[in-house]
Amino acid sequence: MSASPEVISMKVRPLESAHLCFEVDGILGETYAPNAAQMGMPPILSWLGAQVTPFDFTALYTTLMSVPTVSGEPSLLFYNFLEIQNYVLTGPPGYPPKPNTSTLFSLRAEPMKAALQKAINARQNAYFAKYSHAASTTIIKQMTESYSQTKTGAKLERLEQLSQIADHQWNELKGAYEKDKRTRVVRTTESVLTSNTWSHGMTRDQGQTDGASLVANVAPPVTLPRLPPGGLQLGVGTFHDGDEDPALTIEEGTSGDTSKNKEFVHEHQKIVNTDYGYRVPFLENEAQYHRAKISLIDQICAHVASNQNLKDLDTVFKNELNSIDRDIYRLQIAYLNTFLISPIYGTVTGVYKNIGEVVRAGEPIVRVENNSMILLVAVLKYRGKISTDNRVQIVVTKLYEELPLVTLDGHVVAVRGHLEDDRWEIIIRCVNVDSTGNTIVPFGYRFDHDNITSFTLL
Repeated sequence: MSASPEVISMKVRPLESAHLCFEVDGILGETYAPNAAQMGMPPILSWLGAQVTPFDFTALYTTLMSVPTVSGEPSLLFYNFLEIQNYVLTGPPGYPPKPNTSTLFSLRAEPMKAALQKAINARQNAYFAKYSHAASTTIIKQMTESYSQTKTGAKLERLEQLSQIADHQWNELKGAYEKDKRTRVVRTTESVLTSNTWSHGMTRDQGQTDGASLVANVAPPVTLPRLPPGGLQLGVGTFHDGDEDPALTIEEGTSGDTSKNKEFVHEHQKIVNTDYGYRVPFLENEAQYHRAKISLIDQICAHVASNQNLKDLDTVFKNELNSIDRDIYRLQIAYLNTFLISPIYGTVTGVYKNIGEVVRAGEPIVRVENNSMILLVAVLKYRGKISTDNRVQIVVTKLYEELPLVTLDGHVVAVRGHLEDDRWEIIIRCVNVDSTGNTIVPFGYRFDHDNITSFTLL
């Protein structure tokens, strides 16, 4: 069943329209306008009327999230700033380069490039130091041995030994302070110097007088006899010490002298020092002991807490490396956001900025409108029912001089009642390309009521 409502007004709106903008502030740096040099015009103007195609953001995001690395080098991420730039301008690597029909402008982004490259290099260093298979295996093995809860010589056992040593040291010092009654305030300090000096010496002279001679009977080793209480008696004879053999014989006419010296000196010195600041060594030692115990308690608690993931170190290392990769992913996306890329098919119908101008995040730079499909916004007078199930056929005359008759086929996509009775406001989606690929109706066109030959609801 068909019906022919009366058309009050009808105008053309694009099906898709986008005012493209950057997500960040910056200065407009470059334009990638097609064929600007060949056309002999400024790059900005060459964009007007250009046909653009949508960029596959999902494919690039998925690729970056997969953390691709350079072939044969798992430490080095593949997408640095140059590789991202080539991707958005010529397509994915590994495929024949294609003409750019999506990327329009880019901002000056040298600091962003440097930050991204620095992060990729740091990630490679960290991979070599810790996260490669060989490095992580060695580190995990060493940490398991060093931080074991039960292994002899591990950190926990040594902390417990330090705690026991601190207890023993405190008990020993406490006993010494109490025994010497040094638990109170010390006002003065004493230093005592005691020295003992002991020296020993012996001399012996021998000679010959008036033809007499001194004869010594020496049998090695020689032991000299002790002198008698009355001193040395000179004359003819032989000295004996008990039943010992004679050690020295002096014949008549000879002389000899023997002397022996022994000295002992004792010195005692006491120095008393008085300072303006008093001390309590006993309490200071007690405070030091408690501080040492608190420090050991903190270390033991920290060790026990960190030891909880010891059995899961392999997973922990993987998560840490993944966190580094996610930070780099954020920098990659931040650099990607410095490119102005069309997400839709369409025609560039407006350019609002020139190279070198400052742009703000969210500020429109380019307008792109899809001209392959249009929306007809019509106000109708009709007493019947109109729904989104209706198809529409519209015949228009005198749209162009060279096209005396134009037929538009569409589908009702939205229906709204009007304030006045029997009036409807509907939106119709129509194909706007003829059989030769040319656009039929321009954007913003308002149909003349007299030129609408028929409007049929199907």
